[in-house]
Amino acid sequence: MEQFARLVPPGYQPQPKQSEFIREPGWFRAHHPEAADLLNHAVNGRRPWPLFVVGDVGSGKTRLGLVLLDMFGGLYYTRKLWVERVNDAQFRRLQSKAGFTLSPGEVRLEWSRASLTVMDELGTTSKVTDFAREEVQLCLDARFGKPAVYISNMDLATIGTLYDDRVASRLSGGTILHLTGDYRTETL
Repeated sequence: MEQFARLVPPGYQPQPKQSEFIREPGWFRAHHPEAADLLNHAVNGRRPWPLFVVGDVGSGKTRLGLVLLDMFGGLYYTRKLWVERVNDAQFRRLQSKAGFTLSPGEVRLEWSRASLTVMDELGTTSKVTDFAREEVQLCLDARFGKPAVYISNMDLATIGTLYDDRVASRLSGGTILHLTGDYRTETL
Protein backbone atom coordinates (compact mmCIF):
# COMPACT_ATOMS: atom_id res chain seq x y z
CA MET A 1 0.00 0.00 0.00
CA GLU A 2 1.34 3.43 -0.94
CA GLN A 3 2.69 5.27 2.09
CA PHE A 4 1.60 8.83 2.90
CA ALA A 5 3.07 11.14 5.52
CA ARG A 6 1.07 10.96 8.72
CA LEU A 7 -0.44 14.17 10.04
CA VAL A 8 -0.78 14.23 13.81
CA PRO A 9 -2.36 16.83 16.07
CA PRO A 10 -0.24 19.93 16.72
CA GLY A 11 2.08 19.33 19.62
CA TYR A 12 1.57 15.54 19.64
CA GLN A 13 4.63 13.79 21.03
CA PRO A 14 4.37 10.12 22.02
CA GLN A 15 5.71 9.41 25.47
CA PRO A 16 8.76 7.10 25.39
CA LYS A 17 6.96 3.95 26.55
CA GLN A 18 3.87 4.68 24.46
CA SER A 19 5.92 5.05 21.29
CA GLU A 20 7.13 1.46 21.76
CA PHE A 21 3.50 0.32 22.04
CA ILE A 22 2.50 2.34 19.00
CA ARG A 23 5.04 0.49 16.88
CA GLU A 24 4.09 -2.92 18.27
CA PRO A 25 0.83 -4.34 16.83
CA GLY A 26 1.37 -7.45 19.00
CA TRP A 27 0.34 -5.38 22.03
CA PHE A 28 -3.15 -5.06 20.59
CA ARG A 29 -3.51 -8.81 19.93
CA ALA A 30 -2.31 -9.63 23.44
CA HIS A 31 -4.84 -7.33 25.10
CA HIS A 32 -7.78 -7.58 22.66
CA PRO A 33 -7.56 -10.96 20.85
CA GLU A 34 -11.18 -11.03 19.60
CA ALA A 35 -10.99 -7.44 18.40
CA ALA A 36 -7.64 -8.19 16.73
CA ASP A 37 -9.32 -10.87 14.62
CA LEU A 38 -12.06 -8.44 13.51
CA LEU A 39 -9.40 -5.83 12.74
CA ASN A 40 -7.40 -8.35 10.72
CA HIS A 41 -10.51 -9.16 8.65
CA ALA A 42 -11.17 -5.44 8.02
CA VAL A 43 -7.57 -4.72 6.97
CA ASN A 44 -7.66 -7.71 4.60
CA GLY A 45 -10.99 -6.70 3.03
CA ARG A 46 -13.11 -9.40 4.66
CA ARG A 47 -15.02 -6.93 6.88
CA PRO A 48 -16.57 -3.62 5.77
CA TRP A 49 -15.17 -0.16 6.46
CA PRO A 50 -15.43 2.11 8.37
CA LEU A 51 -14.01 0.71 11.56
CA PHE A 52 -15.86 2.19 14.54
CA VAL A 53 -13.83 1.72 17.72
CA VAL A 54 -15.72 2.31 20.94
CA GLY A 55 -14.59 1.75 24.50
CA ASP A 56 -13.64 3.09 27.86
CA VAL A 57 -10.96 5.70 28.46
CA GLY A 58 -7.57 3.99 28.38
CA SER A 59 -8.75 0.86 26.55
CA GLY A 60 -6.37 1.35 23.63
CA LYS A 61 -8.64 2.97 21.03
CA THR A 62 -6.30 5.79 20.04
CA ARG A 63 -3.30 3.48 20.29
CA LEU A 64 -4.98 1.18 17.77
CA GLY A 65 -5.56 4.08 15.36
CA LEU A 66 -1.92 5.15 15.66
CA VAL A 67 -0.70 1.57 15.09
CA LEU A 68 -2.72 1.44 11.86
CA LEU A 69 -1.32 4.79 10.76
CA ASP A 70 2.22 3.59 11.49
CA MET A 71 1.54 0.53 9.34
CA PHE A 72 -0.32 2.13 6.41
CA GLY A 73 0.17 5.89 6.59
CA GLY A 74 -2.70 8.33 6.31
CA LEU A 75 -4.32 11.17 8.23
CA TYR A 76 -5.17 11.57 11.92
CA TYR A 77 -7.47 14.22 13.35
CA THR A 78 -9.60 14.61 16.41
CA ARG A 79 -13.13 15.63 15.51
CA LYS A 80 -12.51 19.06 17.01
CA LEU A 81 -9.27 19.65 15.05
CA TRP A 82 -10.90 18.50 11.80
CA VAL A 83 -13.83 20.89 12.23
CA GLU A 84 -11.41 23.72 13.07
CA ARG A 85 -9.34 22.90 9.96
CA VAL A 86 -12.36 23.06 7.64
CA ASN A 87 -13.58 26.21 9.38
CA ASP A 88 -10.16 27.82 8.89
CA ALA A 89 -10.30 26.91 5.20
CA GLN A 90 -13.78 28.41 4.94
CA PHE A 91 -12.50 31.72 6.26
CA ARG A 92 -9.33 31.55 4.11
CA ARG A 93 -7.04 31.13 7.13
CA LEU A 94 -5.53 27.82 6.02
CA GLN A 95 -2.53 27.61 3.74
CA SER A 96 -0.67 24.77 2.08
CA LYS A 97 3.04 24.21 2.69
CA ALA A 98 3.66 26.10 -0.55
CA GLY A 99 1.74 29.13 0.77
CA PHE A 100 -1.47 28.74 -1.25
CA THR A 101 -4.79 29.31 0.49
CA LEU A 102 -6.73 26.04 0.82
CA SER A 103 -10.48 25.84 0.27
CA PRO A 104 -12.78 23.57 2.29
CA GLY A 105 -13.13 21.41 -0.82
CA GLU A 106 -9.37 20.92 -1.05
CA VAL A 107 -9.19 20.00 2.63
CA ARG A 108 -11.99 17.46 2.22
CA LEU A 109 -10.31 16.10 -0.93
CA GLU A 110 -7.16 15.47 1.11
CA TRP A 111 -9.33 13.43 3.51
CA SER A 112 -11.01 11.45 0.75
CA ARG A 113 -7.72 10.59 -1.01
CA ALA A 114 -5.67 9.46 2.00
CA SER A 115 -4.66 5.81 2.24
CA LEU A 116 -6.28 5.64 5.70
CA THR A 117 -8.06 8.19 7.88
CA VAL A 118 -8.52 8.18 11.64
CA MET A 119 -10.95 10.53 13.37
CA ASP A 120 -10.60 10.40 17.13
CA GLU A 121 -12.73 11.75 19.97
CA LEU A 122 -16.14 11.67 18.27
CA GLY A 123 -17.75 11.57 21.69
CA THR A 124 -15.89 14.05 23.88
CA THR A 125 -18.61 16.66 24.05
CA SER A 126 -22.21 16.81 25.16
CA LYS A 127 -23.26 19.12 22.31
CA VAL A 128 -22.38 19.15 18.61
CA THR A 129 -22.97 22.10 16.31
CA ASP A 130 -24.74 21.65 12.98
CA PHE A 131 -21.45 22.48 11.25
CA ALA A 132 -19.56 19.75 13.19
CA ARG A 133 -22.32 17.21 12.52
CA GLU A 134 -22.27 18.01 8.80
CA GLU A 135 -18.47 17.75 8.67
CA VAL A 136 -18.46 14.34 10.37
CA GLN A 137 -21.14 13.15 7.96
CA LEU A 138 -19.16 14.49 4.97
CA CYS A 139 -16.07 12.66 6.27
CA LEU A 140 -18.03 9.42 6.54
CA ASP A 141 -19.48 9.85 3.05
CA ALA A 142 -16.08 10.68 1.54
CA ARG A 143 -14.59 7.48 2.97
CA PHE A 144 -17.42 5.13 1.98
CA GLY A 145 -15.84 1.75 1.23
CA LYS A 146 -12.35 3.07 1.98
CA PRO A 147 -10.19 2.42 5.05
CA ALA A 148 -11.34 4.78 7.81
CA VAL A 149 -11.34 4.54 11.60
CA TYR A 150 -13.66 6.52 13.88
CA ILE A 151 -12.97 6.44 17.62
CA SER A 152 -15.34 7.26 20.47
CA ASN A 153 -16.05 6.68 24.15
CA MET A 154 -19.77 6.74 23.24
CA ASP A 155 -21.75 3.84 21.79
CA LEU A 156 -23.76 4.10 18.56
CA ALA A 157 -27.04 4.96 20.31
CA THR A 158 -25.41 7.90 22.07
CA ILE A 159 -23.65 8.98 18.86
CA GLY A 160 -27.07 8.88 17.14
CA THR A 161 -28.51 11.17 19.80
CA LEU A 162 -25.50 13.50 19.85
CA TYR A 163 -25.05 13.83 16.05
CA ASP A 164 -28.03 12.22 14.36
CA ASP A 165 -29.20 8.82 13.13
CA ARG A 166 -27.52 9.26 9.72
CA VAL A 167 -24.07 9.47 11.34
CA ALA A 168 -24.82 6.46 13.56
CA SER A 169 -26.15 4.52 10.56
CA ARG A 170 -23.01 5.16 8.51
CA LEU A 171 -20.80 4.07 11.42
CA SER A 172 -22.87 0.94 11.99
CA GLY A 173 -22.49 -0.06 8.32
CA GLY A 174 -18.89 -1.03 8.93
CA THR A 175 -17.01 -3.07 11.50
CA ILE A 176 -17.52 -2.23 15.17
CA LEU A 177 -14.82 -2.95 17.76
CA HIS A 178 -15.68 -2.73 21.46
CA LEU A 179 -12.59 -2.36 23.64
CA THR A 180 -12.51 -2.75 27.41
CA GLY A 181 -9.91 -2.37 30.13
CA ASP A 182 -7.58 0.40 31.19
CA TYR A 183 -4.00 0.00 30.04
CA ARG A 184 -2.75 3.56 30.67
CA THR A 185 -0.58 2.61 33.64
CA GLU A 186 0.85 -0.56 32.10
CA THR A 187 4.63 -0.61 31.75
CA LEU A 188 6.81 -2.51 29.31
